[in-house]
Order: sequence, then structure tokens, then C-alpha cells
Amino acid sequence: MSTAVVPANIQLPAYLAAKAGNLQDNDALIGGIKDMSFPRISIDGAKFHIVKGDEFMTIMDDRGLPEPRLSVVIVGGNPGVSKVFYKGKRIEGQETAPDCSSEDGLTPDPNITQPQSPACAVCPQNVWGSKVSEATGKDIKACGDHKMIVVLATSDLEGEAYQFRVPASSLKDFAAYVKGLTKAGVKAHMVETYITFDPAASYARPQFAFARMLTEEEFAVADERVTGDEEIKRIASPRKFGMAPIAQVAAPAPVIAAPAPAPAAPKAKGFNTGPTAPAAAPATPAAAPAAPAASGKPARRGKTAEAPATPVVAAAAAGAHTPDPYAGMPGYVKQSVEAAGGLASAAGAQVFAALVAQLPKPQVPTVSAPVVAPPAPAPAASPVPTGQAGSLEDILAGAMSI
Repeated sequence: MSTAVVPANIQLPAYLAAKAGNLQDNDALIGGIKDMSFPRISIDGAKFHIVKGDEFMTIMDDRGLPEPRLSVVIVGGNPGVSKVFYKGKRIEGQETAPDCSSEDGLTPDPNITQPQSPACAVCPQNVWGSKVSEATGKDIKACGDHKMIVVLATSDLEGEAYQFRVPASSLKDFAAYVKGLTKAGVKAHMVETYITFDPAASYARPQFAFARMLTEEEFAVADERVTGDEEIKRIASPRKFGMAPIAQVAAPAPVIAAPAPAPAAPKAKGFNTGPTAPAAAPATPAAAPAAPAASGKPARRGKTAEAPATPVVAAAAAGAHTPDPYAGMPGYVKQSVEAAGGLASAAGAQVFAALVAQLPKPQVPTVSAPVVAPPAPAPAASPVPTGQAGSLEDILAGAMSI
């Protein structure tokens, strides 16, 4: 169990605050490490489970059976459609790190050591037909889509927040539910939402339904969590707001007198997981292949080897006026490059080059050469008419015969 603690609300001195804007250096420190900081709700086996680190606990109802319906309040969500890819078959109930993932659906996450492509838009695993669904037998994408949302147990709105991943099979239904709330002029955290499983599906396919409006007291708590809880933002978008949550420093435990005998205990708050289930056997991670040997001149000590700059990047660095490098290109090109750091960065230049190479080449129309008719032969010279002198000797001969 981790004992690492970072005090909340750290006040940076002025000389550090000016340099703390870009935290990408921290991403390099955790590269390749599977982040298990946030509790989440799993839907493995069409049951609801609480996942905390290596703990895997099934949510139970009052009868001791797996809970068929969750009562939650949705308090956050990632603006993009996230992606996750496993080379082999993922085993349910085991927290195995994916081979590739993307929180924003544009570029691989920084902790991925062997990304499948520099940009999701041109990734071969993100193509329909790159995998066949075992549940339906239909063509799907090997890299699965999902929507990351954050939920609170309605019975414990001040308690722990959980990440919930809406799978690709439920994205349309979830969108329809939220659009219905929008049409009614209601925000998602104003209502209690029921999450159940589609009984007609042979796989875990969650459904979402309106339960009731929150009470005034409940909404006050939920609204405060939505507007002021930084932890919820981190759970929804770890890549943007920080991979690891800030732990609160524990206050000294107060001395509590022995309580007087109490009446029947009230119903427990939050999700009931019953006795803690034994942790699932962690999957043995596959050894990462050795990195390919670098070619060419090695980088100087203390310097980072960068990708060759594209002509556009080189011109921009020289201060020359350049046209819009994205002119005439699909919108995803600019989105992917900007997500990777922009054209001025080495990563952005690599993404730009990879995307441009995948674009269809423009078709140059073929112009047929004009057919030139051969010149007509020059007419033959007309013969000299009879009786007309053709030379000086003929003229003299004619004159002497008169």
C-alpha cells in the first residue's frame, strides 16, 4: 500500500511558481507506470465492481447478491472519447495495463512506452475490421472506444468519487440520455441516475435512466463537488489535470469518548461491497522488447535527440512568413499535432509527418498531346507552257528565225 503523501494546497514561492506552468517533465518520470490512483467502477461479467489498486470488490445489495442497479449522480466527464488497446485477450477481473491507450482520442498517453501509432487518426488498430467481436461476431476496432465519466453514490455525495467507463456499445444510449436531460433544461448532476445492464445483451452493456430530481440539500453538495473539487477533474482527465491525485494530510485523531448505546444502525452510505473479495491474481506483464539501436550521430550529453524539423517548422524557426501548414487538410491533422505539442515540438513534427504521409495524393489530370497533322506536300512546279521561251538561247533562236 502506497504511503506517498503530498500536502494539499501547496503554496509555491514566486521563484518556483513562474517555472511550474509546464509539468510535462513529470510525465516522463511516470512513463510506463500503470496509474492505479483513482478508484473506479468495473463492469466485468455484467456485474458492478469497485476497483482500488489491486483490490477487486463486487458491489452487493441488501440480500448479499450482486447489485443489479447503481444509483449515482454524474458529476464530471472527459470531453473526448478515450481509447484503449490490448494486443492479447484481456482477462476480466485482472487489472492488466493496456498496450496502448489515449485519454483524448488524438495521441497516445505519455505513459505508453510502445505506442501503436503517433496519432490515433492513422492508427491501424483504430480501423473498423481490425478485430472481430467475440460477443457479436461483427467487425469492430481493435482499439476500443469508451467515455470516461465520474460518478458519486447518491447515498454518499460527500464520499469517494469513482471513474466509470461507458463502453463503445453504450455510447449512443448514453448520448441519448444526456441529450434528453439537456432538452429538458436539466444538468446531469441535478438528478439521480440509474445504471443497469441490458438484459437482452450477452455481454456487459450498461444502460442509463432518469430516477428522480435531487433534493435541495443533495444538489447543494453535488454542485459544490462539480465546481470546486479538483479530484473530480483529475479523475475525468488525468492527462490534463495530473495523473496522481493529491492526498490530504491526515489530521491527528481526536480523542473520542465511548459512545452511548445507539439505536439500530442507519443504512450504510456509498456502495456496499460486503466482505472484501480476495485480490485478483495480477497478470504477469510481458517483458518489453529491447529498444532499437539508434542510428546516425548520437545526441550530445545533456541534449535530447529531436526529430528532423519539417520545412514548415524550419521556416517558422527562421522567422520567415509561412502559409497555413494545415491548409486543405482534414481537421484531425491540426487537432492531433496540437495535442502532441504543436509543429514547433519534435513530437508534433513527427505526428505531422506521419499524418501527411497517410493523406491521399492529389490526382494530377493527364493532358493528351494535340494531334498535329503532317504538312501537305508542296505542289509540283507547273511545266513551262509550249511556245514560251524558257531560256536566253531560245529567245535568240526565235528572233533569228523571223
